[in-house]
Amino acid sequence: MPTATSPLGGPSDSPPVRARQVLIPKSRLPGFNEQWVWDHASTRRGPGEQPPGVCLQSSLTAIGGVVEYRRSYSSSLSRRDTAVQVGVVFPDEQTATTAVDVLRAWQQRCDAHATEEGDLLRVQVSAVRTVRTKVGAGEQWMVTYRPVPGEPDSVWFNAEGYVRDGDTLTYLVIRSAGQDYNYPSGAEPIDNALRTAGRYLLKTR
Repeated sequence: MPTATSPLGGPSDSPPVRARQVLIPKSRLPGFNEQWVWDHASTRRGPGEQPPGVCLQSSLTAIGGVVEYRRSYSSSLSRRDTAVQVGVVFPDEQTATTAVDVLRAWQQRCDAHATEEGDLLRVQVSAVRTVRTKVGAGEQWMVTYRPVPGEPDSVWFNAEGYVRDGDTLTYLVIRSAGQDYNYPSGAEPIDNALRTAGRYLLKTR
């Protein structure tokens, strides 16, 4: 029987194809408000030179992933505000579950890691919050820190989170700078992005 082929190339159920298929198109990634648009996105295979966000201490392939794709988003509305999504496939569900345990451990010591490894000041890490998605519960948290170049009264709002489905996981980072970050509970940009990510994970089953 012939094997189904993805438009991305390769069998439709291969790890590279699945890792890329979970990435959200720029037009579908939720923004900071209704007027916000992510109008530029670049995609690469592999983890990149540095892990996205603040809390990750290594790439996701370094903790067991078979393959990962990374998509970086930006907007013409602001050069500072950015987002990154990583899609990764693990060899099996157990390895993916173990990777989640690693992510939780990193979150718990994120403030110490960020202070030790970078030039970040006044690092504060929120408690983890659960986000319900089409494939189960995701988790998210906020990291705030200084400085914002040229804006002494502003802070960086670095929202991070992930959702796993079986052997596949997606990790999201949404970063902006400002003096306030006011959203209703459960309606932060990272919440909306994780719910969207869950729908794309569902499509890869």
